Amino acid sequence: MGMRRCKKGSSLILVLIIFSVLSLLGTAFLGLTLSNYKYNFVKGKVKENLYASEAGIDESYKIIGSVIDNAINYSNTEVEVFTKGEMDKEIEKQQAKAQEIINNPKEKSTWEVEWETNWDRVHYGNDYITVDSNGIFTTYELKKEQKIRFKAEYKKYIEANLFDVDAAGSVILKGDYSYKLSEKKPSVTLVGPKQSFVTELLSVKLKSIFKDDKGIEKIIGATYDVSVPEYGQEYNVDMNTIRIPNMVWSKALAVDGNMFVEEGNLIVGENKSGVDIPADIYVKGINGANGGINFNAEKSTARIIGNISTAEDFTINQKSDNTIWGNIFAKNVIVNETAIGSELKVEKMSSPVESGSVYTTDDLELNANDSTVDIKGGFYGIDDGSMDSLGEKGNTAFGKANKSSTIIVNADSDTALNLSSTLSIAGDSIISGVGYIDIPYVNSFILETGQYQTGESVAIKGNYRAYTYPLTGNIVGKNDVKLDESNIIFENFDPLTVVSSLNTEKRPLLAQEKSIYFKAYDDEYKAKEGGSGLILNGVTLGAETINTGAIVSNGIITPQHVLIDKEQYIVEKRNEFNKMVNNMGAKVKIPVSEKEKRDTYPEKTNDIFGNNSTDACKIDSSKLVENDKLENEELILIHKGNYILDFNSDAKKAAKKGIVIITGDLTIKGGMDFTGTIIVGGNLTVQGSEEKKLEYDRTYISQLILSNYNELFNGVFINDNTKNVEESYDTFINSSYGLKIDADKLIQKNNLIMIKNWTIIK
Repeated sequence: MGMRRCKKGSSLILVLIIFSVLSLLGTAFLGLTLSNYKYNFVKGKVKENLYASEAGIDESYKIIGSVIDNAINYSNTEVEVFTKGEMDKEIEKQQAKAQEIINNPKEKSTWEVEWETNWDRVHYGNDYITVDSNGIFTTYELKKEQKIRFKAEYKKYIEANLFDVDAAGSVILKGDYSYKLSEKKPSVTLVGPKQSFVTELLSVKLKSIFKDDKGIEKIIGATYDVSVPEYGQEYNVDMNTIRIPNMVWSKALAVDGNMFVEEGNLIVGENKSGVDIPADIYVKGINGANGGINFNAEKSTARIIGNISTAEDFTINQKSDNTIWGNIFAKNVIVNETAIGSELKVEKMSSPVESGSVYTTDDLELNANDSTVDIKGGFYGIDDGSMDSLGEKGNTAFGKANKSSTIIVNADSDTALNLSSTLSIAGDSIISGVGYIDIPYVNSFILETGQYQTGESVAIKGNYRAYTYPLTGNIVGKNDVKLDESNIIFENFDPLTVVSSLNTEKRPLLAQEKSIYFKAYDDEYKAKEGGSGLILNGVTLGAETINTGAIVSNGIITPQHVLIDKEQYIVEKRNEFNKMVNNMGAKVKIPVSEKEKRDTYPEKTNDIFGNNSTDACKIDSSKLVENDKLENEELILIHKGNYILDFNSDAKKAAKKGIVIITGDLTIKGGMDFTGTIIVGGNLTVQGSEEKKLEYDRTYISQLILSNYNELFNGVFINDNTKNVEESYDTFINSSYGLKIDADKLIQKNNLIMIKNWTIIK
């Protein structure tokens, strides 16, 4: 029995022992498992911290990239502002130069290179753009400077905006790290002091530290090299140069036919603060009665600042007060016998441009009583009569008389031989011709017909008596030709008997010989009973006069006085007339060797209106587009045919400025106060007692034409004279410039950041 109990207890003990061993083994395994878990947990934290530290390096890349983006945009903007400023400066300079050439035209052959060099030296544009004679801009140096400035601005922006300093005094990147794996962010600082670009490279050496709450710390180091890009933008520069012939619209008035001022006062041009602003008048005129410019308004006033040019006559027909600040260019300048009590004053303008003078191809006539002609400049009567057929084809009887420049005074005198009118010229004078007496004349030796030629360049009514008396003294002309009664033949040309020919020489007396005869007559007969009967007062000339015949001035007679050394001076005055009348202000090329007057005077002036394909003209009528628009007081009126422009009408009373082009006759009525240009293909007539005021603003008109160029004025204005040696154009320089985006040339940010020396420090 005892043996059975013993076996049962040993089994229990064995079981207990087994459970104890199993328990010990379980505890050991459990401890081992826990230790392994702890190891893996720490290992995971280390790796996570390593990622967090590496994230600091990655975030730094984003911050650097963002700064680079901003630097590129900023630098592009700065270069764009610079480019625009330089382009604008050069454009303004070229526009100012073009205007200077217009305002002060000179012959290119003698001035262009030197003048442009001096002008550019004084008027600064910029250092990066050059412009050739065709208005083409060369921007090679500008592009070089764009690249230099872009790089400089790029470097400056990055160095100023990439770095910052934290509270601990460490240099850090200026930006926000958005690390998502933990609320705690890595600490990224620069290794060493803040860096600057060395040539084209900025090295940013970084250290990124992440340390968690358990004290586990990981540190990664890396260096980013930031490079400088090439300037990646291209500017598309479009220089649009338009050259518009200006001979017509550079005038306040340009008229193909005649001009008639029938009523009211006429005010042309203006004076602002003592400065004269001219408004030129050009009237081609129609040959015949009343051809040219006619002032028919009685008891009126004309105040004109600017040059007046006509191929026909400038005539005052009624009592009026007329003052011109500028020059008059005309065939004849006439104060008619019906204009009793009139005044014609030709004054100098405030500008240094030569003004205050009268130019004629025929006569300066004072025919009215109690009137005054007062010329503050000079008188240039530039034709000596040798062009007897010019403008007078088929009229051989009167051709010479109509082309022989003279001063004629036909005003009455009293019993004491004092003229009722006066004529004075303050400057020098050229009087190339002599007067003619309107009697039928046929020379008995050469059978020359026409009017009787006198020897006077200043011909006063009644002084022809000098040619009706013989000379008894020893009077000789050139080459000792005798001019006394022994050699002079008198002939009767009803109603006068006058000296005509030389007996010994068998020829007519020359004008130069008659001028000596005129002076000799006065010397001989003034001492005799009754005197010479010549009128010697009423005319006052300047200190120097070049005269083909005798002149009367301040009571003194001076025979022919032609200065050989002044020949070029006379040619210059002829060319000035040709420029203003026959070519509307543009000088034609006349070779020095060509001295014939037909090279100086084209046979006729060109019409303003015509068809460019068939006619020599200044406006191509076929290109005109009719228009009648009045907006903001600006009138653009283009009409084919006749037109009445009534400034009192509701339709036009608001018009204060603009351009008017009428191919037919134009009648202006009402009170006019207008700034602009009026161009007329037929006659211009001014009616109505209201004052007519016309001013001119060249800058305004040129811009008006330019702004409406494609719609209304393209091809309208023509420079028909290919021989011009002066600029006859206004040059407009328009610019458009902007970025030309080329995707292949856009700057790629990824190419500007390179990482190197990535390492785990801890």
